Amino acid sequence: MNYLIWLTIFMVIPLFLLIAAIMRYKPKLITDSLDVIGISMTFLMVIGYVWDAYAIYEGWWYYESHQIVGLWFLGMPLEEYLFILTTSLFYVLLTLIALDRWDKK
Repeated sequence: MNYLIWLTIFMVIPLFLLIAAIMRYKPKLITDSLDVIGISMTFLMVIGYVWDAYAIYEGWWYYESHQIVGLWFLGMPLEEYLFILTTSLFYVLLTLIALDRWDKK
């Protein structure tokens, strides 16, 4: 399966559904936490980039050319940036949900 298709099915769509659910049932969770989300995402994107770029450089991970779009930026394929972005945002939002639930107990 093409990496971009895999990312769409298993990362982008679930993230979209999570954001839609939050915006429907708890929109203040996002609007009141934009600064935390921004700082967290910046930190996670930098750490994710450094880790992934190093792993690719060392040959720990590789990408078959027929499985990716073929656009590379700073040593990583476009899809890997999408992976880092979606997983980071997904877990930041899940953490905010967990903290919100924990505060209510």
